[in-house]
Amino acid sequence: MRFDSRTVDVPAAGTRVQVLNSTARVQWIQFSARTGNTGAVYVGDSAVAAARGQELSPNDSITLDFRLGGQQRGSVAMSIFYV
Repeated sequence: MRFDSRTVDVPAAGTRVQVLNSTARVQWIQFSARTGNTGAVYVGDSAVAAARGQELSPNDSITLDFRLGGQQRGSVAMSIFYV
């Protein structure tokens, strides 16, 4: 099993940033908003925005699990995620 941890810096509010430009696939992924953030973070695809994305307030997190029925099958490319 591979573990990867990274921080994505957003240069300005309202700017979409791709989490990772890679064809590497993940079975699950967790997004966490830093405690010190001054505003919400939005997680989604290439069209993510305040009106279209999963909102994370400072110190919130969300885990997305793509395994099918917990059977270690199912995955998505890392390149689909934006904040």
